[in-house]
Amino acid sequence: MPIIPIFITMEDSDIMGEDDFPVQEYIIHIEEPIYPNTELSDKENMIKMKEQNAAIWKNIYEEFYKVPLEYTTEKKEIEL
Repeated sequence: MPIIPIFITMEDSDIMGEDDFPVQEYIIHIEEPIYPNTELSDKENMIKMKEQNAAIWKNIYEEFYKVPLEYTTEKKEIEL
């Protein structure tokens, strides 16, 4: 079964809201399907398709917003 990469971006519209901020417009990006490789195992396909999907999302983000995608959160260990 293929994966269809879908990514949503937002930008200001020319319409001002009641809060005096621009109303946001949402753009839905639907990309070409990613198909599994019949020569790989289910687990290998899951990893490969997940990585391909993430690369497509990253590309859309960077092209749309014109900035590199950077993750600024840090994982913290939780003590039980």
